[in-house]
Amino acid sequence: MKITRVRGDNYPIVVTLKVNGVAIDLTGSVIKLSYKNKNGTDAAYQIAGTITDALNGVVEFRPLATDFAIAGQYIYDIQREFFGIITTHILETLILIDDVTKT
Repeated sequence: MKITRVRGDNYPIVVTLKVNGVAIDLTGSVIKLSYKNKNGTDAAYQIAGTITDALNGVVEFRPLATDFAIAGQYIYDIQREFFGIITTHILETLILIDDVTKT
């Protein structure tokens, strides 16, 4: 799932994690979203997920405005940790658009 946001926006990102089209039971899981500049020149950032519907695989990420402060292209992943086993469920592009409109 490609994510496109305007720089500084902090409304939640809601994701349903699935395997072969079936929602994953997230009970007992820890979920995180990590992202890094696409050219790999800066550190990776993380946003902790809040599981809002464990049985149906729904997780919400609430970024701070400062999390998405620099416009550019990023690679992000969403990982699940379950009893010490880490699985990457999504690996995609995150695009942050500058919030200045040209007239």
